[in-house]
Amino acid sequence: ITNLFNKIIPNVLVRRYAKIDRKTIVEIHRGVRGAKANRQKYFEWVDRSNPKIQHNDHLLYVPSSGYEVYHHGEHIRSQFPGFNIEEWIGVDQNPDMKVHIEICCGFGHWLAAQCTQDQNKNSIYIGVEKWHKRAVHSLTRLLSKQETMHCKMISCEALFLLKNVITNCLVDNFYINFPEPWSKISRRMINKEFLEQIALKIKKNGLLYITSDSEEYSNYCKSLLTCMPEWENDLQDQPDGRVLNQLEGCVQTNAGFEGAMRASGCDIYYLRYKRK
Repeated sequence: ITNLFNKIIPNVLVRRYAKIDRKTIVEIHRGVRGAKANRQKYFEWVDRSNPKIQHNDHLLYVPSSGYEVYHHGEHIRSQFPGFNIEEWIGVDQNPDMKVHIEICCGFGHWLAAQCTQDQNKNSIYIGVEKWHKRAVHSLTRLLSKQETMHCKMISCEALFLLKNVITNCLVDNFYINFPEPWSKISRRMINKEFLEQIALKIKKNGLLYITSDSEEYSNYCKSLLTCMPEWENDLQDQPDGRVLNQLEGCVQTNAGFEGAMRASGCDIYYLRYKRK
């Protein structure tokens, strides 16, 4: 029965998430199933019927999705009194701490690889994921290794988090890896309002990394950033103002979506913009 279960479930998931290879799905499935105790310890205390911020040392849950709006109404979109994001991160105790945030971190493959590569004790890596179950899976993966313990996870919609929770000039670097390249521009996460919020929250000379397997989406992001006075292209000396397939300082991973794209021979487009 166990062998049958291991074969059937990954196949079902592969059909649902066609962009992720079967081997990765098997690893995710087995790893998450084997970490049930960790899930209970870190995540199952979250009460999604409670329209308030909930948190422990590693996970911050901010009610912002359609689920909470449906059950509690628009009043949850007010400020959250009594919560200090700097205290939760630890910046208040260590002003020299470097804060790195990956928006829409998915299953946490890139975040885990970046945390493993950067063992600076003054660096903290934070993943932001809208879908709560995916955030749970990501943090389970990250906390399973000692070298990735300097990480945290936020379960929240990104734009809502930027507007209501993260304080200005808090973040050193933002990373956005493989955002969904919707053909309908109005559905895209990255737009002028989103980039204006990023500009408010990032420190002077902070870097914004955007990675995409879509040349059209990369051109779209570059055109937006070029028109904004807050940003300057940190790769303007490169052909076409961006780097193809490999960027120094930005870790590569052969797992998850990025691994599937690289294995299929797709080009990866990197943008890096500096806050003026």
